[in-house]
Amino acid sequence: MLFPVMMATAQFASDNGLNMHIPFEISGMVQHYQPRDGSNFILFRTWDIAGRSKDTSVPVDSQGRFQVQLWQPFEGDVAFMYQQRYVMMYATPGEKIGLEINADTWSGNDNPLQSLSITGRSAAITRSMVDFQYRMRAAGLTSTLPSHEIPDEEYASRRMADAEQQLAFLDRYASERNLKGSRFVRWCE
Repeated sequence: MLFPVMMATAQFASDNGLNMHIPFEISGMVQHYQPRDGSNFILFRTWDIAGRSKDTSVPVDSQGRFQVQLWQPFEGDVAFMYQQRYVMMYATPGEKIGLEINADTWSGNDNPLQSLSITGRSAAITRSMVDFQYRMRAAGLTSTLPSHEIPDEEYASRRMADAEQQLAFLDRYASERNLKGSRFVRWCE
């Protein structure tokens, strides 16, 4: 009885595009790393198909190097945090990602791309994501509505107005950079 159930589960995973057993790998370097500065770990956050997050702390060795294999059954968002700065990136199962962080400029710089180098199959979408999020914050287009202090109808109306502004900003951003119809635009939408 167990054999048909295992076969059905394996068939489901291969039919639906999920890659349950294919990890992606991130290896990198923290340039100008100081081992005793209290930043001895990088936290990576992945999600499962139900939206639950899993945090993995990765030690940075005395030379500033780190390496980790992570599992996420689909391509999409992965986050990392170093020195209290949270950055979203994009990864696909089976991908090898190179990540370099300049410790000297990481915390004091508004735009993470000025302190971050990324390589791999999804590097272009990650750079677009990070740049877009930075430019949205700089333009004051991030939503900061207090959901508990206003009625639901007003919250929904104001959030829809925010979303319209953000989509218009995305359209301009994508047009200026010739990104219309790209994976990055689909991710943003």
